[in-house]
Amino acid sequence: DLGESLTTIGESCFKGCVSLESIVMPNTVTKVKSYAFEKCSAIRTMKLSESLTEIEYETFWNCSSLETIEISGSVKVIGKMAFANCSALTSVLFGNSVSDIKDQAFAFCTSLEKVLLPSSLTKLRAEAFRGCNSLREVLFTGDDLEAIGTECFLGCSSLESIVVPNSVTAIGKYAFSGCSSLKSIELNGDLSVIREGTFKSCKSLTGVRIPIYVSIIEENAFSDCTALKEVVFGDYLENVGNRAFIMCVGLQSVTLPNSVVSLGEQAFCGCSGIVSFDFGDGLNLI
Repeated sequence: DLGESLTTIGESCFKGCVSLESIVMPNTVTKVKSYAFEKCSAIRTMKLSESLTEIEYETFWNCSSLETIEISGSVKVIGKMAFANCSALTSVLFGNSVSDIKDQAFAFCTSLEKVLLPSSLTKLRAEAFRGCNSLREVLFTGDDLEAIGTECFLGCSSLESIVVPNSVTAIGKYAFSGCSSLKSIELNGDLSVIREGTFKSCKSLTGVRIPIYVSIIEENAFSDCTALKEVVFGDYLENVGNRAFIMCVGLQSVTLPNSVVSLGEQAFCGCSGIVSFDFGDGLNLI
């Protein structure tokens, strides 16, 4: 236990204390600096102060025995790599003030199975849950999230479904690449671009409806989605990028809207199951 008069835990304060098994942080603590508990590989339980507003850079990085964590209601920001490589972490309970989960915050938490993201969340940054290969379920409880970062869920090979909130206007490159168990994805809101590699190698995905205002599907966006049977395109789609659907061997029928003006190189290369293809009336470049 830490003293009741403590307000700050300094940078690297307990870094590498490999025999430390538990921490009870008094509610007087308002700041825990970067690396404070990094590589405390024996910590299993951690009670955070209810006065914390931010968990800083790599604070609990590689606490490989930490099993559960409850983020206090005052925390607004979870810093870059704050809990990365916490390979035993099975449960994270987010407080209702968390608005920003930074890059790689929970990357390679390979025992994490379910994430319930708070309604306060507005920013979910690059690689936040990358490599969480046991993660089966991600639920967004609010409708204020603005974007899903680059490679955010890359390699989450157990993830089965995603419903993207209506508020999301951008999904970064390779955000769901390698989610090989992903069977369904519901894309909502005012997305205008499906970025490069967003759903690459989502080998269990069977169907997708492209939001109406998407005008560009970038290269490799759905490449190697071998189970994909149906794609419903929006009426404002103009460009399908290079290799966008390469090796989607399950596709049987494709109907492009009249708004499509260009198909990139190898856009549907290797789609050996296609028996009918309607180019629409607007295409002027293949």
